[in-house]
Amino acid sequence: MTTVRTLSFTLMLTVASCKRTPPESATPPSTQEPPRGNTSAANADSAAANAPPSGNDVAPGANAAEFRAAGRVLPRGEIAGFRQSGSVIHSTAQNLFQQIDGDAVSYQNYNVRDYAKTDYRKPGTRLVATVSIYEFDAALGAFGRYSMHVASGRDPSTLESQAVSIGAAGFQGRTQLVFVKGTFLVQVDLADESEDSNEAQLFAAARDALPALARAAAQQIPGESAPPASPLVTEGLVWGGGTYVSNSVLDVESSGPGWVGWYRSSDQKRYRVAALVADSADAARAIANRYRLRGSAAIAGTTADEAFAVTLPTHGESVVTRRDRAIVIATSSGIDPAPPTLDRAALTTAAIAQLDRSQPRR
Repeated sequence: MTTVRTLSFTLMLTVASCKRTPPESATPPSTQEPPRGNTSAANADSAAANAPPSGNDVAPGANAAEFRAAGRVLPRGEIAGFRQSGSVIHSTAQNLFQQIDGDAVSYQNYNVRDYAKTDYRKPGTRLVATVSIYEFDAALGAFGRYSMHVASGRDPSTLESQAVSIGAAGFQGRTQLVFVKGTFLVQVDLADESEDSNEAQLFAAARDALPALARAAAQQIPGESAPPASPLVTEGLVWGGGTYVSNSVLDVESSGPGWVGWYRSSDQKRYRVAALVADSADAARAIANRYRLRGSAAIAGTTADEAFAVTLPTHGESVVTRRDRAIVIATSSGIDPAPPTLDRAALTTAAIAQLDRSQPRR
């Protein structure tokens, strides 16, 4: 799959010990607009109100009215020894940057609609779990943004051992679990706020707490646990390899949206196939031409309306094919560490196979 240019959201699957061990997500902490004027007394009151509980203290839970909009699927009460603590934070799509500044655009690109999060604390400890809910306009948007969690900057198959059976798809790291179901993308993080936090104990607590909280949220989400229908060829598709990109497929700007599949051939060679469908044949020609860079070479003898080989700046040699409204690009590059790759003839075969699925022969 491709790396979306605007994405900077990276899941780290290890954490460093500190006063509050940070979650492995690259999501920045919540930001708030600073108060205006000289309000030191108000700041002191606010700091006291927002200070984390100590020892056995757990802040009272949110009232029922706060579990609205995206927050309606947040778990309530106590789950696996963790009690919902404090208020529910809400944000619209337009104001999402106030909560995840620097990464909000990557959610907006998939038409995020609403956002909510709250904390869960375990009495007698300084452990705090945070559940973040992203609600999208459509299930395809939610799945697309989830697929970026899986495949942005890495081979998705490397996470196969961390897969969880929650929602339509999900995976769990040491202190974070992410899953998608319907129009919802859910992220659960666990941290330790104690002075002498212990990584081993944190990881052990996360193994039980993260899936318990995730399942509690999944139960609140209506509908079946199935990913959106994909046009991708399934043979050879690796775990997590069916990804949906909102734009700039294979880093080519203004391509429009498309699916990108990550594949492994029978002889363990790796490649990717991008599938796009335009509104018309003329629009498809225009999109194909965005990939037709200097040095492109026509490929004869295919069943496509047009086919050519091209060296893409970030993906090496690729084969681009088009039939009517469908565009398919096959490439071997972009997988690290680099495995054995397909030659031009094999890439052409892979592209035509996907083209036949996307746009059957007339």
